[in-house]
Amino acid sequence: MTQSIQSLERGLQILELLNRQTGLTANQVAKQSGLTRGTAFRVLETLRNLGYLLRDPDSGCYWLQRRVCALADGFIEEAWINQIARPELEALGHELVWPLTITTPSGISMLVRLNTDFQSPLSKNRFTIGHRVSLVASASGKAYLAYCEPEHRALLINLVVKSSPRLEDKIARNNQGMRTILSQVRREGFATMSDGDRSAVAVPILSKGHPLASLAMRFFGSAIRANGIRRDVVPLLKGAAEKIARAFETAPPTQMKGATD
Repeated sequence: MTQSIQSLERGLQILELLNRQTGLTANQVAKQSGLTRGTAFRVLETLRNLGYLLRDPDSGCYWLQRRVCALADGFIEEAWINQIARPELEALGHELVWPLTITTPSGISMLVRLNTDFQSPLSKNRFTIGHRVSLVASASGKAYLAYCEPEHRALLINLVVKSSPRLEDKIARNNQGMRTILSQVRREGFATMSDGDRSAVAVPILSKGHPLASLAMRFFGSAIRANGIRRDVVPLLKGAAEKIARAFETAPPTQMKGATD
């Protein structure tokens, strides 16, 4: 009989527990799992160091990270981005010409997973895959945060306040300011960013009401007026985001497996 690996069993047990009730302290995890407090803490910290959990430094609560999704049957983030999102992004890029990006949350920033920077003749400062932008100040970050569950959003913003050295992330310390900004994003369905002539507009990619990623277009503010963005660009971004989300939700498990399978 094959001997079980106890530490692996405990890790999976805790992931299942947090999947049912995320936002628990080490004491709560220990009580509900039957583990000692010391064992629960060590397993939680191991999972956090591996990127599966976030820990709120104020409350001590642990929350699931998106990396947990990679453990799901057939789910590989790179696969859905390349197989489902890429065709839509390239088609939209031909139509809008301006550079487009798809970003997903990664720690306290948004990570560029896919873009059209090297296909767009209007891309001045080209982003590479893996480039990070602000979670609280970028259009992509605001579009994502606005649609997070309130507790998860508060946790992410608090982590930015505690950990980010970025000057632009100081806005996270202004609770009322962030609430106002994100409320407006939810009302309008899109977020914007402007820094001199550098501007961006972004919409969330939502699956069953939950944000998967953000779809953004960067442009020169002097080239397109705000009403033009609202009238001509936002509907196209939303349409593409909805197509990507529908394709993601209806994709057969075999399509979501890695290209090397």
